[in-house]
Amino acid sequence: MALTASITDEPVGNSKMCAFRQSLYLLLCSLIVAACNQAPSDSGQQAARGEDTAREVLSTFFTHLNEGRYSEAVELYGGSYDQLRDWNPSIELDDYTGLMQSACEGNGITCMTPIDIVPVDSEATGQLRFDVQFENDDGSLFVRGPCCGANSTDQPPQSTFTFSVVKDTNGDYLVMDLPPYVP
Repeated sequence: MALTASITDEPVGNSKMCAFRQSLYLLLCSLIVAACNQAPSDSGQQAARGEDTAREVLSTFFTHLNEGRYSEAVELYGGSYDQLRDWNPSIELDDYTGLMQSACEGNGITCMTPIDIVPVDSEATGQLRFDVQFENDDGSLFVRGPCCGANSTDQPPQSTFTFSVVKDTNGDYLVMDLPPYVP
């Protein structure tokens, strides 16, 4: 007499063997379901840690700029220097610290302390975006007003600025945008 039977078949010869198989089957199904449910929470936790790290890098970048620690800020910046090079033709093209210093001290880039950094979204490319508000020296909220003869209807005041942070191939997070420009 054969003791093999499918789980849905009636027991053949030994009801205890069939009950054991059914229990084993249920246990395996439970383990599979548990493993599937575990993966999203792990990836969700990983995404939250990445967002927290990116937010911290963004905050540190602005703080370094505000405190005049330009070489440290440069290490956290992965964006373009093209505009800074255009504004500062007398600075060597690869003098990133000098370009960043000139941006903050003479070109109209506002290197202020952030008071609020809120995640906006993330893209499949790994780019994280944050809305940032800055603090004036007197502690008030920075608001960029209309520029260059425009009125507040044509160019409404702006107090929230969006910045992107990406993770590079070394696993480091880098800020991709310069602080707000005020001519």
